[in-house]
Amino acid sequence: FCAGGIDLSSVDDFTCVVYMFPYDDDREKVDVLMRTWCPEEKIWDTKNKYKEQYQAWAREGWLHVTEGTAIDYDFVRHEIVEDSKVFNMGLIGVDRQFQGIGFSMDLEKDLGHTEKRPIVITCTNHPTRIGPVCQEFERRLLKKKINHGGNPILRFMIDSVAVRISPDGDKKPDKDKSQGKIDGVISMLYALDRLLRSTPPPKIKLPMSI
Repeated sequence: FCAGGIDLSSVDDFTCVVYMFPYDDDREKVDVLMRTWCPEEKIWDTKNKYKEQYQAWAREGWLHVTEGTAIDYDFVRHEIVEDSKVFNMGLIGVDRQFQGIGFSMDLEKDLGHTEKRPIVITCTNHPTRIGPVCQEFERRLLKKKINHGGNPILRFMIDSVAVRISPDGDKKPDKDKSQGKIDGVISMLYALDRLLRSTPPPKIKLPMSI
């Protein structure tokens, strides 16, 4: 069983899906699998200061390259559907920005689910919504309960992330202040939120939906 989180790129950068697999004997402990896609032109773009890293990740198989200048959402959905044939997928959270609502509806149909039994939910990273999930993620990270299998893209994103704290004390990743791309971190938070909402019920109090 796994829960998923998806952060879509606007046009020409990373799109990430993260799957979280809880351990049977310790549901706080999870294995993380991340898939990352990027348009081919981006990895050769001279304006991309990380292009050499992108190229290395592509050669090593961590980064999946799609043809053209813009991310191919159809290809991404196809890959997720193929994953669903291997993994027992539960809930999936998708960032509602950058065509997220349309992507979610199309993915729902591709996965064969109906409006009465949705598996794909659009999410937002507003501090009041994502704050409790950030707190839980940080707690598990400090307790070494999150295993990402040495994924270099995810390690890069975690090292890059900056956090914004609202006046109420809620935390959220801050893309503007982060040193590099953090799409995988957003995807992990959505995956964790969906996992916490799966059975058995979570022990922490969450907003109605993010």
